[in-house]
Amino acid sequence: MCNSQTVLKKIKQRLNWDDLRFFYALADSESMTSAAKKLNVSYMTVSRRLEKLEETLHKELFVRNSEGFVLTKHGRKLYEKVQAMHDTAEQLVEDLSAEDVIQKKIRISTIQSLAYQIVAPGLRSLQEKYSSLIYDIQVTDRNISIPKREADIAIRLSNTQSDEENTFKLKLGRLNYYLCGTEVVIREMKEGKAVSAITFNEEMWQLQEVKHLLKTVGLERVSFQSNSSVVQRSAAIAGYGVVLLPDFMIENTELCKSSEEPEFSKDIWLVTKKQSYELTAVRLIIEELASVFEKYSQ
Repeated sequence: MCNSQTVLKKIKQRLNWDDLRFFYALADSESMTSAAKKLNVSYMTVSRRLEKLEETLHKELFVRNSEGFVLTKHGRKLYEKVQAMHDTAEQLVEDLSAEDVIQKKIRISTIQSLAYQIVAPGLRSLQEKYSSLIYDIQVTDRNISIPKREADIAIRLSNTQSDEENTFKLKLGRLNYYLCGTEVVIREMKEGKAVSAITFNEEMWQLQEVKHLLKTVGLERVSFQSNSSVVQRSAAIAGYGVVLLPDFMIENTELCKSSEEPEFSKDIWLVTKKQSYELTAVRLIIEELASVFEKYSQ
């Protein structure tokens, strides 16, 4: 017991709290280079601070593999504690600086079509009210990790991930998908003539809309591919063929639906950390997004 207390006392005496900042950055990015860039220091500085922290704690915090730096069991435990410290500090700053709570950059991750047509225009009125609020919109088709702080808010077309236990989730609405094309293309399809298909690139063929379109039209009829639904819509307007799009992307365009009944639907989910939801800026954005997406709710 005495020996354990002696070791603990030495750790407390030698622990440099700033080393935890380096540890946190590396755990978030899983890359020494990215962590160094984030902290505006050299690669060697991050490596040296990590080595010092592991020596102080007498624990291995990371293992390195082909994907980067991965937390060990001890590293994960430390990360959860440091993350809680970070959230508490962030909340403390807000509580003590009430006049500056909206002076914050909020990272919002979502797919291109939602970012382009709903999120960006929909959040403008909130920024007009709080001019110091900065939106950092990250367009991606990947379900980014909220616990790893890859974004403050994620808007996605799926509900959850296995590592998202301590998150706040909100269903924003539902997207109905329709098979559509120009008036000429849709008329030809209804007449039983062969029409071409517009869809995503092969690496995205696991998506529900791709599977449904290929089943309906046929693989051999694909004439145009893009990893962007916005580009696919442009191709459909140009007359390349039929495409599956959510209702909001068809509105106010020259495209016609093949049927008033949707082919299928997808729910829109918002995800953020529970601690982040307590921050005024994040909460205001979530409330605004809920209002913006309200017309898509059923």
